[in-house]
Amino acid sequence: MERRHVITAAAVGLVLGACAKPGLAPAGPSGSTGGPSGGGSAGGGASTSRPNPTWTGSTPPTAGPESADPETASASAQTSPTQASSCQQMAAALSLETRCGQLLMAGVTDPRPTAEYLQAMSKARIGSVVVLGSRIRGRQAMSSLSNELSSVNQEVPLVVAVDQEGGQVQRLVGAGFESIPNAGVQGQWPADRLTTQWQRWGAELQRAGVLWNLAPVADVVPPAKVSSNAPIGRLRRNFGTDPERVTRAATAAARGMHKAGLATGLKHFPGLGEVTTNTDFGEAADTVTTEGSAQISVFRDVFEQVNAGSVMVASAVYTQLDPEHRAVFSRKIISDLLRGRLGFDRVVISDDLGAAESVATVPVGERATRFVDAGGDVVICADPGKVQTMVSALVAKARQDAAFEAKVTAAAGRVLALKASLGLIECSA
Repeated sequence: MERRHVITAAAVGLVLGACAKPGLAPAGPSGSTGGPSGGGSAGGGASTSRPNPTWTGSTPPTAGPESADPETASASAQTSPTQASSCQQMAAALSLETRCGQLLMAGVTDPRPTAEYLQAMSKARIGSVVVLGSRIRGRQAMSSLSNELSSVNQEVPLVVAVDQEGGQVQRLVGAGFESIPNAGVQGQWPADRLTTQWQRWGAELQRAGVLWNLAPVADVVPPAKVSSNAPIGRLRRNFGTDPERVTRAATAAARGMHKAGLATGLKHFPGLGEVTTNTDFGEAADTVTTEGSAQISVFRDVFEQVNAGSVMVASAVYTQLDPEHRAVFSRKIISDLLRGRLGFDRVVISDDLGAAESVATVPVGERATRFVDAGGDVVICADPGKVQTMVSALVAKARQDAAFEAKVTAAAGRVLALKASLGLIECSA
């Protein structure tokens, strides 16, 4: 494991000792220290004397052919209960600022990000980035970007994510990336063919340093609503209109990605098939879906067949499930339904909370705190300029609320467990 970042029990002891000391406030993007002042519970402050965990090798994981063996990569795609418990212990030993930073996934669109971007993301201690737009073309460009991003947050390695579904939603194209047909075409293939195809497409991502694919789409769009369903049906992002076909295809696609060594992001819970508005451009409401609807049964059935690394929650309102809150801010939907009755205990990620019009009326910091308070783990923020505001809000609330800090720690532990499943770190007891 010469390429893993190992967080050891010895490091835990040193970190806990350092965390008992007064810490520095997190630095803002401009480089000046700022953010909330005041004391926090043990583990809530950063200290300049706290040693960082060390790499077992000379450099962090980087993209390239040497990291692209799908068979080897898939061997680490599962996290054992013991390792998950160790990751929770390691999360508790991290500074509060680092724990909160692990809960942010920032957007990146530039194949050569500026020094200011890299500095801002490092100061925010973000845990992941997601490739957006279509400016990064070809494996060589993506590999270079992955290597450059490895300089962000050396304390805990960063993971690079992408939306690589196929059809109109394929972020990475050009040399080294096959053209992927839309989900409507994929849904017509036999399951074994779809798994094989996604293992190959996933290997392309893995070779370029992308280890987390925010796919597959598990939304069921009724036949009569395909043309009016802006976010999914109109873009041919659904595997079909039949729940059984969607379940089979989503399961097969996820298996292929896992075989390629990727984490998956099943989406968009509890389903966007009944809405008309794309949440990127406006507020959406589903007045139909109940707990017994096909929209939700597909997610349940996929969970029973494959170990989804993460689930993305939509920012629409579901009036039959929780009329008072958007799904991303709903404890009834995330904690009670998804985590409770459906038993999903891994990473829960939000749909975009940075640039999406569906949450434009919600204060930026509250978008992050309300998602985590509802039971979520990773906030996607397409607008990197809002990342520090979100991290600072998480830190401030955690310092004031011990119960919320416990949620932050649990969320960070799940993020570390996902990174361990990808071979980026080893949570060692």
